[in-house]
Amino acid sequence: MDDTKSPWYCVFDHLIPLDPRTIVLTSALINTIKSALSEDEFWYMIEQLDDFKRKGKKIKKINLAHWRQHVFASKKEGLPYKKRPIWPHPQDKKCDICGRPVFSLQSKYCLRCSHFNWRMEHKGFSPEAMEAVREYLRANGYVCALTGLPLEMKDDRSPWYCVFDYLVPGDRSSLIVTCALFCEMKSDLTIEEFWYYIRQLADHKRYGTPFRKRTPHHWCRLTAQELRMKNLRD
Repeated sequence: MDDTKSPWYCVFDHLIPLDPRTIVLTSALINTIKSALSEDEFWYMIEQLDDFKRKGKKIKKINLAHWRQHVFASKKEGLPYKKRPIWPHPQDKKCDICGRPVFSLQSKYCLRCSHFNWRMEHKGFSPEAMEAVREYLRANGYVCALTGLPLEMKDDRSPWYCVFDYLVPGDRSSLIVTCALFCEMKSDLTIEEFWYYIRQLADHKRYGTPFRKRTPHHWCRLTAQELRMKNLRD
């Protein structure tokens, strides 16, 4: 109740996103993992992720009724994919990442990969980190590095839209691709911490086992006042 930067700090949450009639108390960490999901959607995704991690079951996508547009996947990244101009492309020159025809003689990439590469450069990632991502894409395609789900490449308002995340929070050299939903759920957690909390939540939901706290090593949530000051400085 005192340490506002603690992952266990008491916060308010909407059972139905943005509905002020459904306010409950929870911790800052669980509120972050819940993201813009309803209560039913939250537990559905927790159980889907747990089954994927424990049993190797494929995750089934569902339409999320209250998913909001994310700032990091819209206006700050420039023109949406579908509005970028399309030029005639030579059929014999292939994309350096996916093998599709490039969209112009001057480019190494197809339109999709060119836009993706531009997004990485726009965010200022190191050449080594970007090349590691390209190597992953050449081997696996545009699928989530956490779950193997196919990623949405056009609709930047989709919860399955392809975004960047850090394996180790704040470490810009540990770059992976995932979907907007899982990126937000993972928040300031390492991969091990993320799966630990998914299992803890799933066991609590299914079997009623007590939820065991484990302090995240990289938790760095800003208070509302600190966030306002940061926005003013930016």
